[in-house]
Amino acid sequence: MNLIVTERNILDSPEMGIELAAALHILYPNDWKLDKMITILANHAAFNALVAGEDPRNIAEGWREDVEKFIAVRAKYLIYK
Repeated sequence: MNLIVTERNILDSPEMGIELAAALHILYPNDWKLDKMITILANHAAFNALVAGEDPRNIAEGWREDVEKFIAVRAKYLIYK
């Protein structure tokens, strides 16, 4: 599968990733190794929510505030905007 991103500022790649992981877990429960997602996510709360079958949009919403704080701090250090 190939994806071509034409508007990178619009794409929410972490949310897309959690959506894909949730879909693969539902479609291929015996083949998709969900336990390996903890390495990619590095967030135990998001991983536990994914394992529990929570809606990926709700999982992503749970980290939205932290992401916005990070973006605000990062903006001060960007050379190019």
